[in-house]
Amino acid sequence: MKHFIYFTILAFLLSCGEVSSNHNNQKQIEKNIPDQESWNTEIIISASGQKKANIYTNHLRKYNKLDKILMDDSVHATFYDSLGRESSQLFSNRARVNRKNNNIYAAGDVVVKSDSGVTLYADSLRFLNEVDLILSDAPVTFITKQEDTLNGTSFQSNVKLQNWKLSEPTGVTPRNLQKKLKKDGQK
Repeated sequence: MKHFIYFTILAFLLSCGEVSSNHNNQKQIEKNIPDQESWNTEIIISASGQKKANIYTNHLRKYNKLDKILMDDSVHATFYDSLGRESSQLFSNRARVNRKNNNIYAAGDVVVKSDSGVTLYADSLRFLNEVDLILSDAPVTFITKQEDTLNGTSFQSNVKLQNWKLSEPTGVTPRNLQKKLKKDGQK
């Protein structure tokens, strides 16, 4: 009889723990439920009334408490310069917007193409809205207008992909520099 009472108490305690565990799981799920969800959506990022970017995505989730917008299906952003002109296009698998500062974090096969003819490839990058900078701490490949291919360990540039900095650069060029150097040396 004594074992039966212990077994009953143990079974009761275990079942209470299961209910408590389910309750905690439900709270965790509720935290991850978006406040808004939409498909085939466009959002506009601005600062002081000036348009900085248009972002299109196939799937968007907005989390008000986290101040985040998550885009997880085909992201395409158009960036604008200080005069409101299109300056570059970003393509990625997914992106996140911090609603407090409108900074963008893009990841997954990221490609940025500028109107000036240069292209940046990266696994991930950030767009800092207030200072109009594109940054990547991941390895990048940068292709210039002259089709030079430069690789680096990190990257920093304005949204036009001008005035850029590339850390630990290595690369190749399709141009024949030997002939050019000889020609310039003969002058």
